[in-house]
Amino acid sequence: MVAMVAGCPADEGDGAEGVSAVDETGDTDDVNTSEPDEPDEPDDSEQPDEPDDSQEPDEPADALAECRKLPGAEDWIEGEAPESTAESTPQRIAAAGAETWSVALDLLRAVSSADAPSVVASPASMVTALGLSYGRWQSGSCGDRIAEVTRFAEREDDLHHTLGASIEALQSRAMPATDNADPVILSMQQSTWAFGDTTLPELSELESIYAAKPNAMLQPGEPARDLINCIIEAESDGLLPDFLPMGQPAADTSSYDVNVSVLKAPWAVGMTPQSVSFTFADGSTDILDGFGTTLVGAQIYEGEAFSTVDIALRGGAVSVMIVIPPEDYTDGLDAFAASLEADTLRAARDEAMYADIEFAMPKVVIESSTVNYYEPLGFECEPFTLRSVFHGAALELDEKGIKAAAATVAEGFDDDGGGASTLVNVDRPFLFFVHDIETEFVLFSGRFSPE
Repeated sequence: MVAMVAGCPADEGDGAEGVSAVDETGDTDDVNTSEPDEPDEPDDSEQPDEPDDSQEPDEPADALAECRKLPGAEDWIEGEAPESTAESTPQRIAAAGAETWSVALDLLRAVSSADAPSVVASPASMVTALGLSYGRWQSGSCGDRIAEVTRFAEREDDLHHTLGASIEALQSRAMPATDNADPVILSMQQSTWAFGDTTLPELSELESIYAAKPNAMLQPGEPARDLINCIIEAESDGLLPDFLPMGQPAADTSSYDVNVSVLKAPWAVGMTPQSVSFTFADGSTDILDGFGTTLVGAQIYEGEAFSTVDIALRGGAVSVMIVIPPEDYTDGLDAFAASLEADTLRAARDEAMYADIEFAMPKVVIESSTVNYYEPLGFECEPFTLRSVFHGAALELDEKGIKAAAATVAEGFDDDGGGASTLVNVDRPFLFFVHDIETEFVLFSGRFSPE
């Protein structure tokens, strides 16, 4: 997923101050740094073969190699992403995460089913990108409006530290591949772009908190768009091509605040392909390609207004919650989403019961489409601050697990530039929320209503 925010630079002194280092969590192996004993001189006849230099490990591939060949790269001044200096508590992180459920519903309501029957977004991507933008203008009315729309649980430096620490906590869910399981990849890359500069601005405290990579370009325009789109496509593992629309960055664009987030993870329990019966929004039925299993543990909630099934991805830290309207519900997913509140979904998660179920659902493929959420979400900033909030995401959900990416780009501008006891068959249009259990952050959310 990608979130991008654009605006004009904050006044000198705006933003976060007084940061401190995050304590590392997780065990580390002890490393022996003492000098080893000198080995005995081997007999000439036992001398090992000379090492083959060709067997040395290759240098890591440069993911942005193709982007560096573009014409716009000649004007690109690239900085280094700093180590995060954010510090917060699990309670504050969870409070920030809890608010992303409301943001998820706001994003669903902002794009009607008439415009996009199926849609996916990333509340986590949007919130963290806009945290950077809030830092630019937090002393003015635009900062207040960003905080209201994105439902920040804290303000000023406290907010920045919590969002920065949240990124670190979420990225810690990554797991290496094993002989029996694919890896869990969860990355949230933050960056800032300054236009009209011939040198890289000094690293700010805000960039340090968010571990945001600084970038600068002298000229906005089409070469800059091609370069930034190439970078977003590379960082999103190819899921988000051509992210920025034509005309971006504009002649008076002064800054971009960017988040690119990726989640790739297998299910905690193996699934297999199968055909599923599905009832479409118009009442017709058909057989779709799907997946499922005869036995999986899940959190189940059954209510009058909706039911949910929540199934874990590998590691158990991140889970996919499917929210299904009643079988006789005929008002459509727009009205269904409008009827939900974050507190209602929280109550459903709290009241859900564990059960071993037989599970089946259709495969979900939602391609990326960039939307400017500035007006739909009601960002009403004064001139020469925030002007656009571009956001787009793509998601695939099948028997292998999940593969999703999102980006947010916020634009600023100025005047210069067992035996299963229950059968759960997801057989009608539904909403979904991919969420981190401990932090409560919604990583991806959306609706699925195939045509």
